[in-house]
Amino acid sequence: MSYENYEKVRRYDDVMSIYDLMDYLNISRTTAYRLLKTKKINAIKIGGIYKIPRENVVKFMQAGNS
Repeated sequence: MSYENYEKVRRYDDVMSIYDLMDYLNISRTTAYRLLKTKKINAIKIGGIYKIPRENVVKFMQAGNS
């Protein structure tokens, strides 16, 4: 992960919301939910709200997934 990307991801809490994920990856809400539902990014669903561990987003980025 480049230094620039590392600095960007540090701005977020350890647990991200769907909106944080959308902002960080610069993706639409539909794409964000698709990544979670297909388990390309692992998350926890509490009630109807996804909680995404920041480390899972970092792993997704490092793996070069799309």
